[in-house]
Amino acid sequence: MSSIKSPIIISITSIAGGGKTALSHYIREKLPSSKCLHFDDFDCPTAPEDLDEWIEQGGNYSEWDIKPFVEQVNQTIEESQYTHIILDYPFARSHPALQQMIDYAFFIDTPLDIALARRILRDYKEKSGNDIIHYLEEYLIYSRPSYTAMTEREKLSADIIIDGNASVSLIAQNILKYIV
Repeated sequence: MSSIKSPIIISITSIAGGGKTALSHYIREKLPSSKCLHFDDFDCPTAPEDLDEWIEQGGNYSEWDIKPFVEQVNQTIEESQYTHIILDYPFARSHPALQQMIDYAFFIDTPLDIALARRILRDYKEKSGNDIIHYLEEYLIYSRPSYTAMTEREKLSADIIIDGNASVSLIAQNILKYIV
């Protein structure tokens, strides 16, 4: 029997702009023997081109080939120097390739208006007013219904739902209570 303990794998999930990345970094700082992996840093060989359409058609998670991300998770586990692996990851436990590996799946339930404001501040700093107006029009027609649907789906696959209205430090404290 091996005495090597596997790291605890934590999934931090929310909608775009929900605070996953800031929260993952904050938790990483609080857990010195941890590593954070960001899903957005990986290219998926196959992923739906139109997320809104993907949601409308039932959102089959197997359509996302997340093999590069899964390989990095496995490599990080094998490095065996970490007590925790934090996944900044949009699928909680929904994707079959990782669902059995995740020890804790947290969904940060961030109100859509806060997430929208964060996305505009993050992604449209260098854009024109017309670009922002166009984005908001698309958001109201397509993205908002998709974000609402995705929120409900990911809540179902999460172990713990945390209020996204709180500060990053308070949300992190809530998560750390479960994992340390």
